[in-house]
Amino acid sequence: MIEFVRLSVVTLLGGLLVVSSAYAQEERGAKASPVLDGSDINQQLIERQQKIDQLSEAERAKLQAAYTVAFEDPLVKAAIAARAKAIEDYQAALYKSMVASDPAVEALLQKRAELAKQQ
Repeated sequence: MIEFVRLSVVTLLGGLLVVSSAYAQEERGAKASPVLDGSDINQQLIERQQKIDQLSEAERAKLQAAYTVAFEDPLVKAAIAARAKAIEDYQAALYKSMVASDPAVEALLQKRAELAKQQ
């Protein structure tokens, strides 16, 4: 459960990082060009973790305690549910669009899904 909460926090904060980074660039007058396909999320999460690692153990514990409390907040729970729904909607739209652009891709997507179930 703690690992799930940690991954959820990291993912949620990673998404916020992408959005806030774009707004920060826009405020500085730079053209905001966030990566919309999520391909840079791993790098952002690594950089975020490196910053957290610079905190003292006590500071990290305090931050983790705040996350734990925050995840019990109904607004946070609702946001997590909305995020999960948004991901499902995105995946369904992407699947539909890919198959529409090339119907032969559907068999590959199904094969990939079967391989993922085996792992």
